[in-house]
Amino acid sequence: MTRMSVNINGGVELGGLLTIEHLQDKNKNKPVKGQKLSALKNAVTLKKKSADGSSDAGEVKLLRRVDEEPQADRKTMKTEARVQTASVGTAAKAAKAVKAARTTEAAKMATREDLYASLTKKDAADNAAYEVDGVRFSAEEMKSMREALGDVFTSVKRPGSSIDYSDYAKMGIAENVARAYAEKNLSTEQTEVLMKAVSEHMDQVIAKEPEASFIVEDCYYGKRYSGGVWDELKQYAKDMVAKSDLPAQTKRVFAEKKVDSPGMAMSASNTKLASTLRSRFSTLDFGNEDELQSFFKQYQDWMKPAYLEVHGGSENFAAEHIAEDITMYKKSYEKLWNGVLAASVPHVDLHI
Repeated sequence: MTRMSVNINGGVELGGLLTIEHLQDKNKNKPVKGQKLSALKNAVTLKKKSADGSSDAGEVKLLRRVDEEPQADRKTMKTEARVQTASVGTAAKAAKAVKAARTTEAAKMATREDLYASLTKKDAADNAAYEVDGVRFSAEEMKSMREALGDVFTSVKRPGSSIDYSDYAKMGIAENVARAYAEKNLSTEQTEVLMKAVSEHMDQVIAKEPEASFIVEDCYYGKRYSGGVWDELKQYAKDMVAKSDLPAQTKRVFAEKKVDSPGMAMSASNTKLASTLRSRFSTLDFGNEDELQSFFKQYQDWMKPAYLEVHGGSENFAAEHIAEDITMYKKSYEKLWNGVLAASVPHVDLHI
């Protein structure tokens, strides 16, 4: 530390160095804020002289200001903390409010058949939430189900149609795909309601199949139709064959058919086999090749006598029919499931 002897009084400021007396005199009756004073190593200590310079009058230690970052006022900090906490609380309340609004948005009170009917309208503008059997489906869930399952449900015959064995299999495939989608995207309660709606609709399709004029017992295709529109259809078929380029033998066979004789309908009359096909296809794991091979071997055994009946006992025609069925089922499942996967991919809207 440097010591000098100089004629100076205590209340001065010299080259940015201050005396304590100077600060005290300058800040009378108020505290000094916003600065810190420190005796640094290079501070100067001056010896004071008497007014006439004849004797030493003690020492004066000069201090240097040390600039610091402004210290936040505690009161201000507390206020800011309260504001921040309030902002977080407000955001949380807003999020809860949005969630509550979604949960309590108006929902259509609907039956299971209403639910199924809505889902078959893939491009429906109706984006309302649905409540079925006390279980709620949000508008967004309804929209997603329509996009994913619309094609699945249109693969099933409409009420009033004749239903062949392959149509029962397609029902099972539709149920299979619908259940797989639901288990991945819906709650357990929603899945149960959806599958009831699907199953009940298909039961209605079966129940509303046109009644046969009579049924030949112990046949796979025992339903017979005669009279009215059926006779008109048979006459139309005869006329079409007669005008076609089919072989002469085929034309002769059709020409000999009597219009008023009962006609065989391509409709499954063995209800046990039909129900079994629907059930097995609804649970079949198409991703398991071993299971597929085992099942389709069983399918051949089931359907061979039915197709022999249709094709007049021809082994070759029956085998071809079965092979076409198996190929069709695999392609149908793959197409429907790929459609579900494509519809389930999140959509990204880009705005430039």
